[in-house]
Amino acid sequence: MYNLIIALLNAKKWHYQVEKENSSVLFGVSANYGNIDCYLNIDDEKGIFSCISFCHCFVFIDKYTEITEFITRANFGLISGNFEFDLDSGILRFKTTFYYDKKNEVSMKLLEKYIYTNLYTIDTYTPALMSLAYTDITALEAVAEVENNVRLYLN
Repeated sequence: MYNLIIALLNAKKWHYQVEKENSSVLFGVSANYGNIDCYLNIDDEKGIFSCISFCHCFVFIDKYTEITEFITRANFGLISGNFEFDLDSGILRFKTTFYYDKKNEVSMKLLEKYIYTNLYTIDTYTPALMSLAYTDITALEAVAEVENNVRLYLN
């Protein structure tokens, strides 16, 4: 799986950093609504691939309830992946995961779809999350705002 990830990142010409003895890869891309930092984790023993991207907005404590409601509303309609919010640190992220069998090779197309699903989703929701974090709109209004976003463009 590690070699497939590296081949994909090289094919996309995305800069990356390998960590934890080839079990984690960090990379960043420029998208429609800012830069996205992404963490790819490979657990070969369990056969789990995870793609986690981070939302770069600081969430003030007084917005935690609204952010939590937003995430609950957003997650309900998602086909793949989920938002996560750490109430202790204020870290907001999106995660996509799939299980793989080491005996059967995962295609680059499948890997690319999971990574792009992740990047597309975090980018699509970023303006609404920023509005929610820094203005007085409600979680319901912020989720409704997402329906009008444009497609993902990566540099």
